[in-house]
Amino acid sequence: MSQITDSSVYNIYTKAKCFKNPGPGAFGIVFLDDAENNIFEYGQAVEMGTNNTIEYLALIRALELLGSRGESDVLCNVNSQVVDRQLSGKYYVNNPTLEGLVGQLREIESSFRSVRYKDVPRDNEWIERARDIARGI
Repeated sequence: MSQITDSSVYNIYTKAKCFKNPGPGAFGIVFLDDAENNIFEYGQAVEMGTNNTIEYLALIRALELLGSRGESDVLCNVNSQVVDRQLSGKYYVNNPTLEGLVGQLREIESSFRSVRYKDVPRDNEWIERARDIARGI
């Protein structure tokens, strides 16, 4: 899987791993196409952060990797109820660092037809795969 192929729908699964909160960490991302095929995987180390900041960095990087695909719908599956509810407008973001990350994410969202967020359980197979990617960094 060397590049992300075109699709009308992308399902992204992200998992952040903070080795000490706050502290160094990593995240893993799994990209699925509209047929639920695993089309790309990505992982990245993060020098310093909290679980929440690393969750946001994973989402930002995932949308950046998709690039400008204006005709695509994106469902971002996260294993973080807080992040899901903050991005869905149910929770207020009152941390300046997180506010900045949410602003970056909102700017990138405009490159797609739609972007939605969903909290999924940690035992979801794709969340587990994203976790394995993060652990392997």
